[in-house]
Amino acid sequence: MMTKRRSIAALIVLLVAVLAAFLWYRTHEAPPAFTLDSRDATIADWSFAGTYASDPQLAAKVQANIARLMSASSTKAYAPYDRYASLAQDYDLLGDGKNEYAYLLKAIAAGGQGASAAWENLGILLARFGAYYSARTALENAITATPNVGVYREAYVRFLMAHFPDDHAAIAAAFTDGLANNLDPNLYPDEAGWLASVGSTTEAIAAWKAYEAFVPARQLPSIEAQITKLRAQ
Repeated sequence: MMTKRRSIAALIVLLVAVLAAFLWYRTHEAPPAFTLDSRDATIADWSFAGTYASDPQLAAKVQANIARLMSASSTKAYAPYDRYASLAQDYDLLGDGKNEYAYLLKAIAAGGQGASAAWENLGILLARFGAYYSARTALENAITATPNVGVYREAYVRFLMAHFPDDHAAIAAAFTDGLANNLDPNLYPDEAGWLASVGSTTEAIAAWKAYEAFVPARQLPSIEAQITKLRAQ
């Protein structure tokens, strides 16, 4: 009877351990719900000219760091997000887009709401290969993960202007969203430039005027020069 109870107890402990391992895997290893947009062409070759790829010595140092980060000791020493993000960065230096993509997804899954940087890097990577719809989603997710950080909004709106220039509604909405409650005043010059490029001169002047409230006095003459130029058009 005692032996049977011990067997049952051991089984329960085993099941709990398996469940705990499964939950840890789901939290730290499972990729997020992200798939490449079907409107993008298939990426056949994920390689590119990495910053260190052409220098054997620098490439060797990166490879050594990758091996270190892959070791069991690094797995215990670093938080999952930090380790995966570092691995993604190393693969970027080598021009290995496939592995960079894989580890950015792992970093995003491990980082949760704090993974905006990984989302942004994913967007940059996908844009490099012309996967603009997928990159757009990644950059939108960067904003969603950390909505009050202006740098991700700036990256998104500049991406839209570069790769979706005809989507005026989305660009205008991105500016409106970023400038709401003065969340990111640094967007005003971009907005002014974009409005001027689409022929909305009056609105462009208004954007420059709004920006004046957020800059030191020494910058006002240069802003007034931009306004004067617009008025002369």
